[in-house]
Amino acid sequence: MTTAGSTAFGVTFTWDGNAVAEIRDIKAPKMEAEDVDMTTHTSTNGFKEYLSGLKEGGECTLECNLINTDTDGQLQLAADIVTGTTKTGVVTFPDGSSWTFTGYAKSFEVVSDKANALIANIGVKVTGVPTFAYTTSGGLTDLSPDSGTLVPTFANTTYTYVLEVITGTTTVTFTPTFGAGTTTINGSAVTTGNSIEITIGAAGSVTEVAVINQETGKKPVTYTVYVSRAAS
Repeated sequence: MTTAGSTAFGVTFTWDGNAVAEIRDIKAPKMEAEDVDMTTHTSTNGFKEYLSGLKEGGECTLECNLINTDTDGQLQLAADIVTGTTKTGVVTFPDGSSWTFTGYAKSFEVVSDKANALIANIGVKVTGVPTFAYTTSGGLTDLSPDSGTLVPTFANTTYTYVLEVITGTTTVTFTPTFGAGTTTINGSAVTTGNSIEITIGAAGSVTEVAVINQETGKKPVTYTVYVSRAAS
């Protein structure tokens, strides 16, 4: 089985909308809840009981090659320690996922070793709720069957449909239209404006058809069509 995972090479970080230069390593925010111990002398079989307590987003840490001309990135983070200004940080991964958060610059140090590059170690404290999200593929602009009518009418952000066909129908041909990425119908690739024929189940059955559109580095969009073939 081919992995669906991605490598981490190519991660970026922006601070107040400005890219930070030459990142070598990065640790993204980490959402974590405190444990509130609710154990009593009557806790079942002596097992501890907990509730979820206060949460926090942790820190985002960067290791960069020190670039003394990176005025809007590395040097701005250093200056923001003095002012204590909160700004927006965004970590973007190569697969299209990202962390977006509000934070303040907490630490800045330069590590020097005669045998290695000058390194800037930077820490940003997350305040409030960080948001983890994926950039989603654009999806389809149309999906047309050659039999029956999709219910509801196709729309880009509607993902589930029913298609009723007559008893004598044994196959349905679907034609997707899309502007970017690749699309498969029940696992078979199809290009925009072209069709794939799907064999459906016996009379009285329902056949599930999955139409998936995915752009490189983005979350796929899945449309599901339930083809209902009338009973004989």
